[in-house]
Amino acid sequence: MFAMHGKRWAWAVGALLALAAPRAFAQTVSVGSGGNTFGPSQCDDSSWGGAAGHVDTTIPIQYTAQIPTTGTIIGTPTQQMFATESACPAVDTTNNSITVPDDAITLVQPGTQITSTNTTTVSTLKVSQLAAPSGGCATPQDSVWNVCYFEFFQTQTFGGITTTTTNGSLFTSLALTYDSLPPGAPDLTSVEPGDSHLSISFDPPSDSDIASFQVLVAPVTTTQAAPIAHVTPSTASSTGTSGSGSDSGSSGSTGSGSDSGSTGSTGSTGSTGASISSSSSSSSSGSSSGTTGVTGFTPYPCNPNAQVVATFGPGVTSGIIPDSSTLVNGTTYSVQVRAIDQANNVGACSNAVEGTPQVIDDFWRLYKSAGGSGDGGCTTAGGAAGLLGLLGVALTLGGRIRKSRRKDGR
Repeated sequence: MFAMHGKRWAWAVGALLALAAPRAFAQTVSVGSGGNTFGPSQCDDSSWGGAAGHVDTTIPIQYTAQIPTTGTIIGTPTQQMFATESACPAVDTTNNSITVPDDAITLVQPGTQITSTNTTTVSTLKVSQLAAPSGGCATPQDSVWNVCYFEFFQTQTFGGITTTTTNGSLFTSLALTYDSLPPGAPDLTSVEPGDSHLSISFDPPSDSDIASFQVLVAPVTTTQAAPIAHVTPSTASSTGTSGSGSDSGSSGSTGSGSDSGSTGSTGSTGSTGASISSSSSSSSSGSSSGTTGVTGFTPYPCNPNAQVVATFGPGVTSGIIPDSSTLVNGTTYSVQVRAIDQANNVGACSNAVEGTPQVIDDFWRLYKSAGGSGDGGCTTAGGAAGLLGLLGVALTLGGRIRKSRRKDGR
């Protein structure tokens, strides 16, 4: 009997301790919409001077707290949240406090009481605040910020006839990135003709945060300037892989102009130089500093007359442009590709490669060129000859198929 009562007593004590034990908080901190990376196009402050196309984006920081409702909490739990370029600080559990970094941007005031649970609350940051330590929106410098969210509470634990009060805290964090540098330039490796379109292939830069690729096209006219002179990075090669023509591709087949294309009129015209540019850039490396990207091929300015005709997703490095047949057969176009990263930074363009859409002969065109009539009839000698020729081809193929089946025992 005593053993039975002892078991019940032990069970009751265990249940009381379980009830009195601190319950876990359920916390979340997240960005309200979009990703956690922001760039100069979303930044505007006095240093930027209200540049066109720049809006100081508000970053909604969402946070949710859940606290126990019975038994364990003494008083009202509090919360605190701030953003800092430093690491989130450790908690002094003796005083239930933290040492706030000097650069902290307050998002939730210290000591703010938690009066509602399972309810999402929103605080805000401005992108210009992320850029401020580096000198403002107009100063290209990356930074990573930590959003630190803390909850503080006191709990009671019952052991025998004594009561122990303990300070407790939990925190969670969120990283925000201000990415001011654009991605590297791709390398356009081929442009093949199609009927009212072009097929392209390119090698991408090795940036890990590319969001998309844009394909730019401009008609080549007799008044067009020489191929776009390239912006010479510190590590770029000054010659192409073929050893003829400058790295900018601004030289003709017999030219040997400088990187800027300022030497010699012979090398500054003609489309041959563009072909040299497209083949040579794949062996050059991008700049290791500055705002032209650090992981791409040789960067080039984009043709100011070009229009974006297609957009490829990340990881897609070939396709047909445009996605609708709007290019004119027989017209030569200059094609370039550029990358856009997740912070909406637009990279420099690739080398320019020319291509000319043209009519591609299909079965019907071959039939017509063989003398076939438009309605499929045989009213003319030429039409009959063309049709008979195609029938002869079909019969020959049929004979070969029958012989092949006999050999296979079918």
